[in-house]
Amino acid sequence: MFRQVAAYMDNKIERRLDRRGFSLEAVLVFVCGLLGSIGFAYIWMTAADEMGDVGDSLTYEFLASAIAPVLLLFGLWIWYTVGAHLLASHYRGRGPIIRLLRTTAWALIPIGIWYLIRSAVIIALFYTVEIPENPSQEAPGIGASATHDYILGLGLEDPIYIGTLLLGVLFTAWSGYLLSTAVQRSKNIEQDDARKVAGILSGVFALYLVWSALGYAGIA
Repeated sequence: MFRQVAAYMDNKIERRLDRRGFSLEAVLVFVCGLLGSIGFAYIWMTAADEMGDVGDSLTYEFLASAIAPVLLLFGLWIWYTVGAHLLASHYRGRGPIIRLLRTTAWALIPIGIWYLIRSAVIIALFYTVEIPENPSQEAPGIGASATHDYILGLGLEDPIYIGTLLLGVLFTAWSGYLLSTAVQRSKNIEQDDARKVAGILSGVFALYLVWSALGYAGIA
């Protein structure tokens, strides 16, 4: 089944290589990003249900955490595109950056799938979390940001969530595989060279996930 999915994605990248525009890819990245927003939006709604009026400052904090997955994925799209364009030049890669902009977007689908899994885990964890009526009194700090972080920690410091972050490394490896195909097709370089480029770019995101997991575990 994995081979069939991989073959489908390779064909999709090939078919989008020389098409005009990238509106389809922008929508794809946006939808994948929304899959990651679902879980944090659920935390927001749960906090509002438990606490009543959460206040403007705390609302902005929850809004920021809800849209962060979308912004992160668009940032990753730019990182993949610009990074691949620059690194591929080391291997005498040829081709306009717009081709990469179209093809690298499809390499983000595995991250979107992982986003969906993470959202499901977040909802499951916070389904049983009891949020205090006055969490600001429990938060180890002052202000809306401290209260927001305290509420997130009630569920996201769970080992299951930390494991989910580490699971994201595997989906990032899948993303890197698709990215290597995008780079090879878009920049006309050897497969081994494309894998090196993709390994560097996706590896940075994998390290980010590991660092985040260590942070929630209280290690970093």
